[in-house]
Amino acid sequence: MRYFYLIMVMAVCITSKAQFKKTYSGQYFITKANCAGAAETEGAKLYNETNIAFANQTIYLYKKNKCVDSIVTDKEGKFSKKLNHGKYAMFLPYKHYKTIPFGSTNDFKMECMEKEWLIPDAILKVSWKGTHRINYRIAIQFCEWQYNCLKNIRIPPSQN
Repeated sequence: MRYFYLIMVMAVCITSKAQFKKTYSGQYFITKANCAGAAETEGAKLYNETNIAFANQTIYLYKKNKCVDSIVTDKEGKFSKKLNHGKYAMFLPYKHYKTIPFGSTNDFKMECMEKEWLIPDAILKVSWKGTHRINYRIAIQFCEWQYNCLKNIRIPPSQN
């Protein structure tokens, strides 16, 4: 009889642990930067959201500087993931794998990139109230000259 109660207590603990997970779901669309080099006029947007899905992309989730999970978007940019409560740092693949976002290593200052790889692209907070995401770089298509750590910044001439 003692073992029966022990098994029941363990079952309750396991099921209650599952209830602490929250589903984080949504859809990403690519936001493009204005790379024309033209001076911004009053009211003009620096970034424009497009109808292009952030498709088939992996976003890595870190807790305490360790990769604990990942989110993969489908062909429409949609995703859904059950996550434990807590604060997650979100990283794009080039930071997770410690590579460069484009071009060759000759285009970047690698000492600077080592520091850049540690900066999250977004922060996700999951709690019983819901989820809250602060996005810095996920699904944003920057101009080549907007990336940090470039050796030569190639800003296009303005078109006044």
